[in-house]
Amino acid sequence: MSFAIDAPGLVGIGVATALLTDDGKTRAAIGGGTLAAFYGVSLSMYFEAGWARPFWRITGAKSGRDWMINSRIFRFDTSTMSTKNHFFAAAIFASYPIWLLLGIALGDVIKVRRGRKS
Repeated sequence: MSFAIDAPGLVGIGVATALLTDDGKTRAAIGGGTLAAFYGVSLSMYFEAGWARPFWRITGAKSGRDWMINSRIFRFDTSTMSTKNHFFAAAIFASYPIWLLLGIALGDVIKVRRGRKS
């Protein structure tokens, strides 16, 4: 996972969830599992957990944090991050449920426009 792809990925999973089911319990289970997976991998990458090393190496990143922040798109120096930078990263992590819920809402809108009851 990386900050550049996590939000679009969560929106996409939310849309797919909404299109596949109207059942609240099923949506909650899919959403909970999705968030657990995203947090598990993304936080492990950000904090450079040893088990995640193969994933960031595959991407060619210098570290898990480098991959999370730069995603081979940007060139921020992740070795000298300030408290403010970490706070900003925490805010991005905190936004994950919002992106997923936005995707579910978008999926419901798509269903209504297609003539299916939400």
